[in-house]
Amino acid sequence: MIESDIQWLFQWLQDFTNGVLSPFSFPFDPARRLYWGAIISALLCIVFFVWQRHGKFNLSLLKRYVGGRQYWWHPSARLDYQLWFLNAGIKVVFITPLLVAKLVVAVGVAAGLRDMFGGVLQGSNLNIQLPTPVVIALFSICLFVAEDFSRFLLHWCMHRVPCLWNIHKVHHTAEVLTPVTLYRSHPLELLLAAWRNLLVVGGVSGVFLFLFEGQISTWEVLGVDLLGMLFNLAAANLRHSHIRLSFGGFESIFISPRMHQVHHSRARHHYDKNFGSCLSIWDRLWRTYYQPADHEQCKFGVEGESSTRLIHHYLMPFRK
Repeated sequence: MIESDIQWLFQWLQDFTNGVLSPFSFPFDPARRLYWGAIISALLCIVFFVWQRHGKFNLSLLKRYVGGRQYWWHPSARLDYQLWFLNAGIKVVFITPLLVAKLVVAVGVAAGLRDMFGGVLQGSNLNIQLPTPVVIALFSICLFVAEDFSRFLLHWCMHRVPCLWNIHKVHHTAEVLTPVTLYRSHPLELLLAAWRNLLVVGGVSGVFLFLFEGQISTWEVLGVDLLGMLFNLAAANLRHSHIRLSFGGFESIFISPRMHQVHHSRARHHYDKNFGSCLSIWDRLWRTYYQPADHEQCKFGVEGESSTRLIHHYLMPFRK
């Protein structure tokens, strides 16, 4: 018994260590927002932003907007890095195993639908006959919309429900936004996000498994979801930054970097605005949509929460 416990402990430590080291692989993983292609895309967007704002471009201007040591080594940014690496280890050990259950949910949903409609259909599945490319397109779009709406809804709840806000507040305490601020989250928020992903992906997959058995797939490139990769390439890394890039008229459909920066603002008239992840239509329906003017500036952070101690943020949900 003792020997098996020791083996389990060593396996746990190995998994945790591998998780802590996993952020070093992000630039080479096409599924990650910090993939090298997405970083280059963000730099090109900064070049466009500088040219649009100043009518010219040179390396000194680029350096000014990319930021220097004062920006990337700000105490708030250093806390981002700590949370990023430590949470990566926690996620591998406690949260990633949960995501394996997506297949179980999908099969369960499909089986439930078969039981519910079996007598009507007199068969195991509805078995709609459509060309495979059409099914793949339908599945990709439905999954993308369902994922985006569920992210919006969970995000909205985490601002409106006090106990959930105490968890999500960790993300909003960032006083300087960098692309790594994306990973500035409490482990409990990671767990809630994993459950959301489990139920949504499993549920949508189960419905399509029932309707089109054997044809389930998504648009992919480099082995990852195409729509997710396009989102990462569309200036996603600038959402957590000081680059106030606008999408112009497209902001009525998509959340731009400057719209998400408003969401992090301390200004009272910016509170609880722009909860969307990719699509802004949910904010329009919930009346939380806010399109900032060109002259508006944002100061980031949460009043009274300026600590940069790691333990302070891990204990934050339990202090009230």
